[in-house]
Amino acid sequence: MDCSEKLDASLESAAPILSQYPSDYEILIKDCSSDDKVRDSAIRYSKILNIRYIHQPDSGIYEAWNQAISHCEGRWIYFMGADDLFTKDFPFNTLMDQLRKQNKPIFSIPAKYVFNTHSSVLTIDIINFRKHIRYKNPFHHQGIFHQSDVLKKVGFDTDFRISGDFNTLLKMTKSDPDNIVCLSMPPMVEMHSGGISTMISTNFMRLKERAKVRKNNNIRTNHS
Repeated sequence: MDCSEKLDASLESAAPILSQYPSDYEILIKDCSSDDKVRDSAIRYSKILNIRYIHQPDSGIYEAWNQAISHCEGRWIYFMGADDLFTKDFPFNTLMDQLRKQNKPIFSIPAKYVFNTHSSVLTIDIINFRKHIRYKNPFHHQGIFHQSDVLKKVGFDTDFRISGDFNTLLKMTKSDPDNIVCLSMPPMVEMHSGGISTMISTNFMRLKERAKVRKNNNIRTNHS
């Protein structure tokens, strides 16, 4: 929403990589802005990228994602924020080869997380998934590809503000790590801090929603 400058930077970072594979992807830009700047950015970059623009009011990120996935036609769905950037020289052809081979509902790759002047590469494997699943979402959405058919059946629960993607992840995988493929490769996207899930003011909401996710998916924890 109202993110045209950030979106310009994101699409600019995508152009050198995705423009090499015009038939292998589609970018859906889901916008609820009150002005036309985001639409203008989408039109401008559609000259070099395969872009479809959708303007529709929504109540928050999970309703926006539900609206977007109803328009998706590809086999895999990947979510980015307007301020996420593609990393340079990412081997997109390697990723596409792997995605063509996979039938699991969730496919994971590392993501690069930037906090102020510091950055780190976030990786996940099955051992970490088993360790963290009882307490929090071990994945960032910038590191997950969702199989389209499964995601469209499950969707996102719009009662959540922070943990809806965690709830959907567990429903798609039935909380079973065997339904996740974790690929070791460079991060495709650089993500930045500052979202609602990283704010101190939302700590209590985050804990409350995680408890609801665990209850929804019959996951027990030793924490009280």
